[in-house]
Amino acid sequence: MSLLQVDDLPALRSRLRDAGVAAIELDLSGCDSKASLMQRCAAHLQLPAGFGHNWDALNDALREGLLAQHAQRGLGVVIITGSETLSRAAPAVVSTLQALLLELTTSFDSETCLAYWVAPASRGGSPR
Repeated sequence: MSLLQVDDLPALRSRLRDAGVAAIELDLSGCDSKASLMQRCAAHLQLPAGFGHNWDALNDALREGLLAQHAQRGLGVVIITGSETLSRAAPAVVSTLQALLLELTTSFDSETCLAYWVAPASRGGSPR
């Protein structure tokens, strides 16, 4: 998994778009617990009503999404943004999510499955 600065995100999106790759992009803004993370994942990733709202279910859902991307374009990409609140409120949840993404991406060929964790803008930087 790679750490990406927020200023580099538009260029990454552009490169992926030019390559015809639709990344799984998950904005965690406002999530402050495992429950809110799972709710966001269920809604954003359009998971079925039976989604288990647990780490195993999220792992399976992301794996299926990455496999579908990989089958279509030879590349699977996950981008996580907006993790500031979750990092402060539930650092153990962030650690588990990062470990899950690392395990997912390493279970594929490292050249064809990528995960990016977007770092928040620095407090002293310019506004978005």
